[in-house]
Amino acid sequence: MKSYENDYDLVIDEYKAFLDKYPNSKEAPAAIFRIVHCYQQIDDYEAIYGFIQELITDKKFSEIKSYAERHLISYNVYLKEYEKAISIADELLSNKKDDTDLYCQLLYEKGLIFKYQLEDEKEAETIFTKIVKEYPNHYMAQYAINELGIEDYGYKYLAKEKIDDQETAELSINNYPNPFNPDTEIRYHLPEAIHINLEIYNLLGQKIRTLIDGQKPTGSHTIRWDGRDETGAAVSSGVYLYTLTAGRFCGTRKMVVIR
Repeated sequence: MKSYENDYDLVIDEYKAFLDKYPNSKEAPAAIFRIVHCYQQIDDYEAIYGFIQELITDKKFSEIKSYAERHLISYNVYLKEYEKAISIADELLSNKKDDTDLYCQLLYEKGLIFKYQLEDEKEAETIFTKIVKEYPNHYMAQYAINELGIEDYGYKYLAKEKIDDQETAELSINNYPNPFNPDTEIRYHLPEAIHINLEIYNLLGQKIRTLIDGQKPTGSHTIRWDGRDETGAAVSSGVYLYTLTAGRFCGTRKMVVIR
């Protein structure tokens, strides 16, 4: 949707129409994120609050209520109501241990509040360490590692396993150029044919784009990312993470977009 770059109101209306038609689809949380993102781009946080309240109170969206409520965390951070933001995160965390993705994302958001808003480095470290220790193969673990300042952890695949009595070669992933504008080439090596997922995330743990979701053969491969999200809109300047998941292996690295 090229209009995403110029006409946020139009995109908001189209995503709301999607939500109305498919309220409990697996893509609904992503649609909510896009709507909130558009409101943020036009600096309309009151509209965010009103939109989230509509979702929470409408029974039609009961299955994705938690995905709507999570955006009240960032809304209260905007208001500088940090304790309330943490309270919302804690309430959602207590009910969402079975949803690993949402649980890890909520922990991470909570850690960010302690680190940057409350300047409580000790509590933030405890939260980020919890993600790394309890969910070491989840993509959010790399975000937590970045906040802990462990620069080299998890930037390449170090684990090995036996396949047909032969040890696999090390998996690897990198990109060039980095930083980049407008695009970059992501290179990765697979020691065996396997189904992989290669995805781009922002520093809030929100998925920006899926580059690969399918079977790939043994050997070295490249794919180019044009710095755009799923809608075709150019992402803003900043740090992004790309994550390659192959079987039980998961590796993540940083890249920087400069506009």
